[in-house]
Amino acid sequence: MTEQITHDCPVPTAPSGTQLPVTPKIKSNATARYKFNVASYQSFVQGTVVHQGSSTSRLSVVNNEAMGDLPKFTTLDLSGGTGLNNWKVEAFIQNAFDERGQLSRINQCANIYCYENYRVYPVKPMQFGVRFGQKF
Repeated sequence: MTEQITHDCPVPTAPSGTQLPVTPKIKSNATARYKFNVASYQSFVQGTVVHQGSSTSRLSVVNNEAMGDLPKFTTLDLSGGTGLNNWKVEAFIQNAFDERGQLSRINQCANIYCYENYRVYPVKPMQFGVRFGQKF
């Protein structure tokens, strides 16, 4: 006599072909750097563009319908600097247009609410500054 074993398998929350969470179909970046000399100073200017297409936050189709997709975004970073011998100085600006891209969303469910309130994890806001370096 063989014993029949049954397993209660839940219905999959993500049907075949569902896009993986926080994985956009398109993600690209490009960097251009130009080096040049000003008298004896070794100088440069640089720009970086990052683009990320829309994506989902969760694997579950139900959760994504409630919270919505993460929108696509593009950021631009710029920098320029110069140096001589053992020192260098650089000015930079990250996320030059202060794009408010979203990297992910999460939610905490309670008895009263579930998907109406969620936390957004954004890209870094615009930052700028000056760096100084010296080799010893």
